Amino acid sequence: MGTELFSWELFTWGIDNFSERKDVMKSDPFSSGGCNWWIEVYPKGHRGHDDGLAVHLGVAHPDESLRPGWRRRVRFYIVYLDQSGQELCRTPDISRLFCNEIPGCGHTLEFTLTELQEKGFLENNKLRFQIYMHVLEVVNQVKSTKDDMVDFHGV
Repeated sequence: MGTELFSWELFTWGIDNFSERKDVMKSDPFSSGGCNWWIEVYPKGHRGHDDGLAVHLGVAHPDESLRPGWRRRVRFYIVYLDQSGQELCRTPDISRLFCNEIPGCGHTLEFTLTELQEKGFLENNKLRFQIYMHVLEVVNQVKSTKDDMVDFHGV
């Protein structure tokens, strides 16, 4: 096992023709904290939030790239931008433990497509946002034991 220190990193993504999108979209993988990540965007909501835009941060292909027992403790937040790069909305900080059992999590904006357009999120039908991400802890564990515990959203 090991713990490493990482600085805040910024990942920006713009999605053209957003109002025409129906299915989940995934960014290209990017590297941080010793593993690959991606951003998933659910334009029609995710798990019970049928109308709200959902943006998730997740570990890309964890079974292929990480050893059993891996964990990443991450703090992140999402900033939604207008087309000139000005901040429209910022989520609260989200601190999560990512592991095999929980490889992703995110945030849902409770805005319908019409509200996103009215509030300026979709100028020229393009959604732009940034994810600020800080990997706080990296654990690479070869084998897990029956006594291992997983923090599930602070429960």
